[in-house]
Amino acid sequence: MARPPTDMTTRFWRYVKKKRRCWEWVGCVGQDGYGKFQVPRCFSWDENMHTVRAHRLAWFIATGEWPAAGKQVLHKCDNPLCVRFSHLRLGTHQDNMRDMVKKGRSAGQQGTWNGGATPETAWQTKLSWKKARRIREEFSRGGVTKVQLGLKYGVTDCTIRDIVQGRTWKE
Repeated sequence: MARPPTDMTTRFWRYVKKKRRCWEWVGCVGQDGYGKFQVPRCFSWDENMHTVRAHRLAWFIATGEWPAAGKQVLHKCDNPLCVRFSHLRLGTHQDNMRDMVKKGRSAGQQGTWNGGATPETAWQTKLSWKKARRIREEFSRGGVTKVQLGLKYGVTDCTIRDIVQGRTWKE
């Protein structure tokens, strides 16, 4: 059973906030709502660094094995930011789709992918449209970094980057 390097594991846990129920990823988050983490070349297929989903890395840290081909790491808790091992399980894409329908999360059941939530009303939202506009304004005036804005608004610098580049919180 392989184990990730200690420094990678230590870096991973810096981005986890242990709450009573879920252990939530507070590092960089992709547009799909899942945590992202850079792993060294020895754990990836590309020449330098490779991005993996945080919950998949949590699985690897706990078990010492990456999911086999055709397997996915699924969330029992339906929280895409959760990295708590007891909330994760291996399954197939078909298992994931069955679970989605069973729990009423499919587009046909709710009308939209997320039950009609807007960016402002989605359960994981920390910002509002007003704050997103303010972030863009503050950044465009200069004198402040994405990291500083992230700390001010309680989000990651990746979130700030996506807002100022117009990838998220589009008007």
